[in-house]
Amino acid sequence: MTENSLSGVRIRTFHPYINAGALPALFLVLLLQLSLFVSETHAKPESDAATGYFWHITDLHYDFTYNELEIPYSCNAINKNYGKFGDYSCDAPAILIESIIKEMKTINSHVDFIVWTGQ
Repeated sequence: MTENSLSGVRIRTFHPYINAGALPALFLVLLLQLSLFVSETHAKPESDAATGYFWHITDLHYDFTYNELEIPYSCNAINKNYGKFGDYSCDAPAILIESIIKEMKTINSHVDFIVWTGQ
């Protein structure tokens, strides 16, 4: 994120090709993916036991500026080869979040709900 000054007004820009107004839409897409994951995989246990399963996701920080093929922006401003899934010291690129959701389905595809906490 960079800050530009124009006539004393501070304007925040995140990426030259992404408008900051697109952030809520990207967040909603990720939320929709998670909700579809729960609705597609929700199944009642075969026994009558009162057993339920859930996922707890916390502090999901999405780095919408990450691009492994270009000089990255935000926390990746120094030209380093972080690779496909980014770096532990940076926010998560989209491909990492998508792979996490796929792996959650592999580990347990019969969840009753998802608890999503954090900022």
